[in-house]
Amino acid sequence: MSDELIKTPEFQHLLSSFAYYIDVDLTHRIIDVHQIRVTCNDHTTSSAAPEGIHQDGFEFVGIYCVQRKNICGGFTQLFTSPVDQHPHLNTVLEESQFIIINDRHFYHFISETLASTHGEQGVRDVFVFTA
Repeated sequence: MSDELIKTPEFQHLLSSFAYYIDVDLTHRIIDVHQIRVTCNDHTTSSAAPEGIHQDGFEFVGIYCVQRKNICGGFTQLFTSPVDQHPHLNTVLEESQFIIINDRHFYHFISETLASTHGEQGVRDVFVFTA
């Protein structure tokens, strides 16, 4: 991620919101942020979580949807175990929505994305916060 992006008021707001909701002091704890882009087209689906239902190995995970363009699918799903086939949450994170989960209590998965318009590329951009 670029320094320019990190310094924007919008990104700083996301970072401080994540820290607030997980109740941590940014001066005493490191928060990692990953920028993930998933693309798809007419012939290729894409998966943001090829490892399947999983935990990331942190105490908390936050997923912020930056952009959904020309896609269907990409459902955010939460489970209580890695073999649970019935999600407790099954929703599409729309642009500007932010979900924060306790990574020690829940497993998560993002379903495949498909292009919704023939002949055009689909894109899903998210920031994933971990602490």
